Amino acid sequence: MLESTEETRGSVANEATGYVAHSPDGWRLLVESEVDTIVRELRKNALWTEAAERDGLGALWVGGSCWPGTVSAGTGAEASNIRREFASRRTLGRAGECIGMASFSDKGDEALDDDYAMGRLIMLESFLALREAINSVSDVRELSINVVLEPYLLVIRDAETTGPITRCALVSIQRFVENGIVDLSRPEAVPALLDVTRAVTHCRFEATDAASDEAVLMQILNVLGALVLGRGGERLNDVTICEIMETVLSMSCQMRLSEMLRKSAEATLFSLVTFVFGKLGSIGDGQDDDDDEEGSEASMVMPSPSNMLVNTARGTKSARETVGFGIAAIRELYRVLVALTDPRDLQYTDSMRLLALNTLHAALQRAGNAMETIGALRELTLGDLSRNLLLILQRDHVPLISAAQRVLFLIFASHKRDTKGQLELYLCQTLGRLMAAPVIERQGSRAAIGSRTGSSAGSGPPTPSAGAGENAFGDGALNMAAIDRPLSHSEEVSLYHAASLRRGVRGKPAMQEVRRQLLEGLHHLLTGDEALLTDLWVNFDCDMQRGNMFDFLTTFIAQRAIPWRATSGEDEAYMDILLFHLVRVASRAGVEAPSGRWAELLGIRSMGGRAKAAMQADILQSSPCGPLHLPVLLDRKNHKDAMMRAAKLFNEKPKEGVEFLQRTGALGHAAGEATQHLARFLRETPTLNKRLVGEFLAKPSNLEVLQAYVSQFDYGGKRLDEALRALLGAFRLPGESQQIERIMEAFATAYAASGHPDIATKDAAFILSYAVVMLNTDQHSRQVRSRMQLTDFARNLKGVNDGVDFREGFLADVFAAVRDAEIVFPEEHEGAAGFEYAWRGVASAGPWATTRLCTGAYDCALLEATWPRLLRSLERMVVQAPTDRILRRALTGMHALSGAAAVHGISGCVDATWHALAGLTGLGTSDLPAQPQQVYVRRRGRYMVLSADDAAASVAQAGAQALEEASVLVSQAALDFGSDYRAQIAFVALAELMTRFCYATGASGWEDVLRVVGDAVELDILPIRTILAGTWVPRTATLRAMVATASQSPATQKQEAGGLLSAFSSLWGSGGSGADSPRGSRPETPLWRAAPDLLAATVTRGHQAVSISAIVELADLPRRIEDDAALSGFIAALARRLPQPSQHQKPDSDRYLPAPVFFLELAFALFANCPLRAQSLWAVLEQPVRRMFEGAEELNSYVLERAVRALLAAITAVLKAADSCQDASLTETLDRMVRCLGLLRDVSNETSDSIAVVLAAGIRHLVSADVRLLISTPASWDVLRQLLQRLAHSQSTEACGDAMAVLPSIVELIRSGSVDRAVYFSDTLDILASFMPGDRALGEDADDSRARAGSLIAMLVDMQAAAKAEAALRPAGSSAVGSPNIGASSTGTRHQGHQRTLTEPSVASAVSRMSIASRSTPLSMWAAAMNSLAAYACSASRETRQLACTHVQRAITADLSSIAWVTAAFHRVVFPLMDALLRADMLADSSMEDTHARCISVLTSFFLHNAAVLQTTAEQAAEEAPKDQAPPLDRIWLRLIGVLSSYIYTSNLARERRADPSSPSSAPLELENEKPRGHLGVLGEMAEESAKNCILVMDTMGIFGDADDDKESNTLWRKTWELLDKASPHVRPRIFPAPASAPAAEEKAEQDAEETLQAAVVENAADAPFMSPGAAGDSAGNDVSVSPVTVAIAAAPEPQIPSESAASRPEIPTVSIVAESDEAGAGNVHSVPEKQPEPSVPDGVQDNAAGVLTSPAEVGSSNKDHHADQHNLDAKKKRKNRVNIITVS
Repeated sequence: MLESTEETRGSVANEATGYVAHSPDGWRLLVESEVDTIVRELRKNALWTEAAERDGLGALWVGGSCWPGTVSAGTGAEASNIRREFASRRTLGRAGECIGMASFSDKGDEALDDDYAMGRLIMLESFLALREAINSVSDVRELSINVVLEPYLLVIRDAETTGPITRCALVSIQRFVENGIVDLSRPEAVPALLDVTRAVTHCRFEATDAASDEAVLMQILNVLGALVLGRGGERLNDVTICEIMETVLSMSCQMRLSEMLRKSAEATLFSLVTFVFGKLGSIGDGQDDDDDEEGSEASMVMPSPSNMLVNTARGTKSARETVGFGIAAIRELYRVLVALTDPRDLQYTDSMRLLALNTLHAALQRAGNAMETIGALRELTLGDLSRNLLLILQRDHVPLISAAQRVLFLIFASHKRDTKGQLELYLCQTLGRLMAAPVIERQGSRAAIGSRTGSSAGSGPPTPSAGAGENAFGDGALNMAAIDRPLSHSEEVSLYHAASLRRGVRGKPAMQEVRRQLLEGLHHLLTGDEALLTDLWVNFDCDMQRGNMFDFLTTFIAQRAIPWRATSGEDEAYMDILLFHLVRVASRAGVEAPSGRWAELLGIRSMGGRAKAAMQADILQSSPCGPLHLPVLLDRKNHKDAMMRAAKLFNEKPKEGVEFLQRTGALGHAAGEATQHLARFLRETPTLNKRLVGEFLAKPSNLEVLQAYVSQFDYGGKRLDEALRALLGAFRLPGESQQIERIMEAFATAYAASGHPDIATKDAAFILSYAVVMLNTDQHSRQVRSRMQLTDFARNLKGVNDGVDFREGFLADVFAAVRDAEIVFPEEHEGAAGFEYAWRGVASAGPWATTRLCTGAYDCALLEATWPRLLRSLERMVVQAPTDRILRRALTGMHALSGAAAVHGISGCVDATWHALAGLTGLGTSDLPAQPQQVYVRRRGRYMVLSADDAAASVAQAGAQALEEASVLVSQAALDFGSDYRAQIAFVALAELMTRFCYATGASGWEDVLRVVGDAVELDILPIRTILAGTWVPRTATLRAMVATASQSPATQKQEAGGLLSAFSSLWGSGGSGADSPRGSRPETPLWRAAPDLLAATVTRGHQAVSISAIVELADLPRRIEDDAALSGFIAALARRLPQPSQHQKPDSDRYLPAPVFFLELAFALFANCPLRAQSLWAVLEQPVRRMFEGAEELNSYVLERAVRALLAAITAVLKAADSCQDASLTETLDRMVRCLGLLRDVSNETSDSIAVVLAAGIRHLVSADVRLLISTPASWDVLRQLLQRLAHSQSTEACGDAMAVLPSIVELIRSGSVDRAVYFSDTLDILASFMPGDRALGEDADDSRARAGSLIAMLVDMQAAAKAEAALRPAGSSAVGSPNIGASSTGTRHQGHQRTLTEPSVASAVSRMSIASRSTPLSMWAAAMNSLAAYACSASRETRQLACTHVQRAITADLSSIAWVTAAFHRVVFPLMDALLRADMLADSSMEDTHARCISVLTSFFLHNAAVLQTTAEQAAEEAPKDQAPPLDRIWLRLIGVLSSYIYTSNLARERRADPSSPSSAPLELENEKPRGHLGVLGEMAEESAKNCILVMDTMGIFGDADDDKESNTLWRKTWELLDKASPHVRPRIFPAPASAPAAEEKAEQDAEETLQAAVVENAADAPFMSPGAAGDSAGNDVSVSPVTVAIAAAPEPQIPSESAASRPEIPTVSIVAESDEAGAGNVHSVPEKQPEPSVPDGVQDNAAGVLTSPAEVGSSNKDHHADQHNLDAKKKRKNRVNIITVS
């Protein structure tokens, strides 16, 4: 009804206002309308009915006769005018009296003498006069305000006027004011405004009915609102404002009024209070102490809930003289409102208190900050109001608590600097009331809850403690890591006391709605200011006099935020507080909000760009420094903790506490300081036991401490009882009288020194203080029945004040104070007494230090102190979460906590978060590998168990990867994970947070993450192909099936694994029938009773959760981790999980686990993702990888192959990066990685064959990347060389082919000169020699072997060309004759390089390079290359021999640079080649005839081509050479003749054996299918012809002399014929026929030669190895003679080598030396290797082992390791071919 009335009134007013504004006479019409309305209402009343009928006073037809600007004579407020006008209506003849005429009427009217009746008439006439007045003016501004208002004010002031009439008058006034007819803003309107206000506030009317009366009261409220809130409201003075507020407040408190009216009054009150307090912004501090007359009159009467206030007259004169209100009215109104909130004043009802609180809330909202600057208001706010509010919060009235909290929070916001004590009391009181109710302890459910919670699945491991940070801040008396149940009341109280919070204000636990209201208030306070928690730590935890509020609050909230019971709603409030704090800390640290799928999971939507920018601006405006620097606060906190420790020891035993203070230096070191410091410790430490303090001070030995203690109190201006109350409030007085007397004496001395006027002496103070203690006991002890009176108290103290009595008023005040308020000791401060004691300390709390603009400066320290309890709370939230909402909020908190910790560098928190989430996943258990597993495959729409045989068959048909894609690996752990929703959420959270904040993860955190990842790999739920593109890690069962398939079908093995399983069939067995064999396995029985489809679906759910998580970005972590130190933690954890050699000799199948292989691939994939950080990666991985390759024999074969492949891929990535950026550190890292790969040189043949394919392919890709950089360091080159040499002897053709493909790149580098040829030349020749096919391989007409030989020959040609190119680049003097000895000093050690360790430096020094270069001259390199090329001329393949001979001939017939090269060509190339061809096996092979012939031709043609040059050089060197040294030409010539003599000798010997097969001196020669002359005869004839040509040329050149006589004296001539004669006496006669007269001499010479040769055979046959004739010359170049030897030619074909030794090359035939015996065909045979002894080398040419040319088999086998040599020896022992013997006599 009220609302409808107000709406109607508003609509009417609006219509009138519009009409008045748009019509010139609108104001007149409105006034006339209002006059007509009230006159009609007056006529309805019986008081005016008679006058209206008789005298026409009620008629409204008046004013028409008035001239404009005039009124009738009776118009006006004067009573005489009204009486005269009224008399004119009843008489005739008196009108002329006004101008002095005589009266013609003597008729009187008794009514004119009745004042009461006259008053009624005057009231009615005033309205008629107003009607006439408005007709006399044309503008409303010409109308006097008093003329308009006076009639209405008469009605309002009249107490006998009825309610409807009064209401009409009030409505008219409201309309006049609202429509501007009464303009209160005009200066002359102030008196009228005050009159109207006074009239309305003092309005009296005759009550009729309740409805009419309330309508009048409602209209009063409207008028007062219009007056105050209108344009003239600010002109109201203090008294008027007080009257208005008094009226409205009284009306609001009237309980007998209707609810509607009271609500309207409350609304008006709120509007008026807002207006009044809004003026505080314009009031300065100068008006704070305004004590003028106006201020003294501004007072209000307290409202009553039962009676309406009746305002009395208040100094109208002064009120009229003052314009505007000020602080006096506001202060009075504020005082009344504050007084109404006192819960101890029982005359006020709770509804009045609620009204006052709501009004105060409106006032503080409007002008809270301005009130803080005005002392009077600030004192009321911080004093009585705050106290009343805190007292209200102790009650159980829900509306009052809600309103009180709102007001209190506004006080905290506006008066924060001075509300430190109030805030402490509020928090202590509220937290105490929010504690668990004591009744919970008696329910017996705590233990059950704890046991259930502790044993719940997925609860995770306990959260670690904070470490150093936790020690600095403390964690109260509670370890959050051990909490697995709700805390009981007693536990929370213990935690409260441990935090040293105030005990007296902790109220009783609240229940139900009261508890909810308190919790809502606490939530509002803690979430309303993001800096509040930090402020609490700064103001309380770092203050010695205050408790650890921040510490207790965070622990309390963290524990309460856990949803222990699903039916409780309190946990969400605490959770929201906790998350608010964490999110703000993370935001200030710059942590990005969740985004993407992670944000969707958490239910978070991204803000708009504008809102995000505003938040960023708030973050950036934070200042780096606060009210105090953090180090200072930490020092304070540490000092406080030390004092708390001392207090704890003191409470146990005071002596130990004092000793602790002495040890820590807290008592000082100077003399006299200890007493003062100890007294301050006893005074300022709140946690001390006050009883023990009193006993300690009362001891005689501590008298000095007692005196220092009492002197710390301020007694100035305090009465003795007040000072004593303050002293005894600090400790408990002992019970013994002597102790009390001792304390009173110290107090009396200190108090008397303060100079109080009522205390004369110290003794007087002592007696009075003792009497006060006794009086306190008398007045407040329950055991005392007869209380002491004031007279008794005064009588007892008579004459003790220095012989006189104490002042009577003084004693009366002391007596009354003790009687009314007990002196309470500290341990009795509970309830009301405790609150009063705590309230007395509010004023001494000190100012509040805020950190609003610099909160971020303290976040790191506070987070480091509190993260264990916060993390544990979040972890338990996840475990106990009953809904997705709580689960999401818990994960949001973990995101904020870990993000803030990551930014602030608190790696312990980050690691603990990963540890907690890892524990929640249920993965990472140590017993996982031991759990049974079964593979379920989907067939025909259903899943079924896959047996080992079926798995092998599936692998053979579809492949291993296809099998895994169509099957599911089921285990108990996979089922548990797939069926645990929280575990999957925890895994997703772990992956997401780990990916986002990986840069701050420590070593332990990575261990937890990788442990979970490893189990996911073992369970086959990790998407490995997504993490590592193109990488596949088979299951253990799949690998077994692959091995079984490989053992059954080698073709399938090659197709499936690509050579990776090449050695598995031998390592894992080849399909036996035992229990461990896949063939012998029987159909498996399911291990679980559930349906296979259900099992597969459960596992698939887990796989799906893992696949959508951020774990797929695991390989990209190095890109996110910029700090190398942080990255090393991840790599170190990864390195610890790499495959390691087994310590026990287990079967190879038991040494395979998928997880280590995955980590292996992941570790090396990091190099491909971040190759520029290879140095950091390899610094951690080097040692684990090295241990892995050192124990390669114990590794699973498949694992080893994956390791080799991964390492080679990593080396390739680093090689490419090093080539592109030219970084020396990458080059060094590359060298170290290659040397680690070099450990594979020491593996066994079996292991080497298993990895040969992978190793060769990897080296091929590695070399194709950048071979020049790869071999830039000696160590890398050495490793590459030895690995290639090892691969050259591999059984795998594919491996050999890949390794062979590497060689052209290396040779091209040397040929082009891109590298130092001198460094790499010799080693490259060794590598090429390693790949030389054996005689057997070439002899079997294998195309691939011949093709390989052709490629090697081409590369050797390039090598010799490179040597020539090097000679062209070097100075002429550098190619000395004595330099062609490449590698001679290192030949013996070069072939043992695979046994080296990694102790050699990574980069060769310049000195070592110079040393190599000095030994490797172009001539020596060329000679070595030619020597290797010439070795192919002895090959078993005719095509190879022809090709080699062609290239040798081209090389030596080309123009050589100097005589030294020519000499070297003879001694290091041609002659060794001829020596090799002169071996017994070479001579016995008839297929070698063309090779022998071509080589003889090459030898003689080369000699003849260079004979002239040699002769010229010989003549020039003859003069300088020593006498005992032969010229170079002589040495070459004799060596050539020796070779030709060998062929001649062998041919003659074979001819003689054919001619006389029954010769007793030797065994018959068995030559099948030979022509009579034979191939040896052909070669002998060719050699003889070549010798003839050469001799003739030499003779023509005059080298032997000019005449025959000179020739015989020529040494060279003589030695030439000595060699030829020994080979065949018939050569010389054929060349130079002898005279016919000397046949006897010739015969004699031939017989002597034959005898000498036969004797030499008999003498040297037993112990001399075979020496070719060409090797007979000595090293000094002296006479060369041919020793008689026995040559055994292996004519029989070489027998086949057994299959088990097929890998070994064909063995070298042996030479059997047979001693002559008397029986034909008999003799002692000695078998020795056919390796020829090194021929003598001419002077000036150094000997070189590489210059000894051997057969291809020998060259190929010279670089084999000891394993290959052993195979060769075994093969030799098995040879059973017979040997035909040729005995040369």
